Amino acid sequence: MIISEKGIYPIEVDTLATEEVTMLRKYPLNTRIVGFAKSMIGGVFEGADNPDFSDAEILYEIAS
Repeated sequence: MIISEKGIYPIEVDTLATEEVTMLRKYPLNTRIVGFAKSMIGGVFEGADNPDFSDAEILYEIAS
């Protein structure tokens, strides 16, 4: 959802027009970030059609 001063709008996804992206770090790694990253192993990103996530699906699992 997009929330603005004018209201709340759903995000419309065009599943036929996808593109691949590469995410890069803006800042160099430091000890605190490395420790946090290690704690993320096994974490998941989920998506759902229902706001209460009753139909949640795992989109990505952090393996390493």
